[in-house]
Amino acid sequence: MDDEAETYKLWRIRKTVMQLSHDRGYLVTQDELDLTLEQFKELFGDKPSEKHPSRQDLTVLVAHNDDPTDQMFVFFPEEPKIGIKTIKTYCTRMQEENIHRAIVVVQAGMTPSAKQSLVDMAPKYILEQFLESELLINITEHELVPEHVVMTPEEKQELLHKELIDSHYRGMYEMKKEFFEINRPFAQNSDSVSVKRKRRKLDKEDREEKSTELEVKLRGFVEKCREAGHLGRVDATANEEAIEEASRVHNLAISHPVLHGENRNLQCITTTIDGQEFLIPPECHFYQNDVRKIETFLLPGNEVFDLIVIDPPWWNKYIRRVKKANKNISYDMLYNDDIADLPVRGLTSSRSIVAIWCTNNKSHLEDILNKFIPRWGLKHLTQWLWMKVTKEGEPICAFADEEKKQPYERIIVAMKDSQENAPLADKIPRDVSVVSIPSSIHSHKPPLMDIFKPYLPQNPKCLELFARYLNPGFTSVGLEVLKLQHVSLFNRLDIY
Repeated sequence: MDDEAETYKLWRIRKTVMQLSHDRGYLVTQDELDLTLEQFKELFGDKPSEKHPSRQDLTVLVAHNDDPTDQMFVFFPEEPKIGIKTIKTYCTRMQEENIHRAIVVVQAGMTPSAKQSLVDMAPKYILEQFLESELLINITEHELVPEHVVMTPEEKQELLHKELIDSHYRGMYEMKKEFFEINRPFAQNSDSVSVKRKRRKLDKEDREEKSTELEVKLRGFVEKCREAGHLGRVDATANEEAIEEASRVHNLAISHPVLHGENRNLQCITTTIDGQEFLIPPECHFYQNDVRKIETFLLPGNEVFDLIVIDPPWWNKYIRRVKKANKNISYDMLYNDDIADLPVRGLTSSRSIVAIWCTNNKSHLEDILNKFIPRWGLKHLTQWLWMKVTKEGEPICAFADEEKKQPYERIIVAMKDSQENAPLADKIPRDVSVVSIPSSIHSHKPPLMDIFKPYLPQNPKCLELFARYLNPGFTSVGLEVLKLQHVSLFNRLDIY
């Protein structure tokens, strides 16, 4: 890598680290957060090949806003792959300066002995490791394209679905890439849903107009992503790999006992339940239980959340047929009235944000707006779109009549209906499209935390209902909360 590219990379990584420290409550000046590439060159140099800067020059020491004695180092080791000797050097310095927490930004990982030393030193000394590649993109700021690409705020929301999930595991595991090998659009089922002719005739032009508008918007965004290098041409024939891997998940025989678990560590852990091994990300809580019984274990009114994400198991004839054919599926569909009866009101504070995933079924959308939101004491703010594309940026299926599968889903955003949160409500963007290459696993939605983070307090309390996998910083509730945490869905990384 030439000096110019390496300097840009180091600037980008350090800038993301400063933002990460700020988000955790550490004191970082606005000048540090806004540091431009030119300012970085003036401070540190622009000749990395000559150690100007060296990675050691980038070392950061920050103190917490609430407790100045709570300090944290950020180290940037020179070695591509660090061993126990480097870890001991860092720990000696931490001990000398009475600092108990650090982040280590590594180029290519750690040796097994170095990794084990992190475990051995906890909880007295907490060292987190991040790969440089994880910090090149700061999703919080949506800085996903080079500066020369001009994009509107609405266009800046690209979700790196797999990368966001992989970031939960801090370079220890990654989700199998085969789940995201979506190379070509899927063909629409030729058996279309029957619709009354009169309604079809009246609505056809309006539906076509909406689909055309969305398609134009999507293709314009995709073109900018291509220019930025996030999407490209692939030499592949179809989606067989993704379908095959998803089928294996579909057929996993996993028991779903009622249980409560948590991982308070800063690293992921594995655990065995009924002979099956599961991967648990850091700093998460979960209840594998029926969401309808939530009052028996979360006690609405006593515990409230800043962000609530809801992915309802909508009643669906197709899923009902699949469930009947495959008894391994614990997917428990609910009628809309049952969902509306959930005690969401008691789980919200005056400033809570609620995000509801919705299919393109018109009746579901109407019930969210006219039943769920009023009953939960919320106010509807906006609808966002999650647009699903292939690796080349094509919609995963054709834009079609609303009765058929669409290449997008909706995210309904609402807040507590109170005057207190009016200023915050005004800050939440009203026209957002998030785009990603989706997982081939049924109902495997991308994490939303990084999009909502700018509108949440520091260290927010977050809840996901009907969760199908775990997110750091979340309390997750659902009958299938561990299914997509099965170790067979991941590859263990041996680079450190």
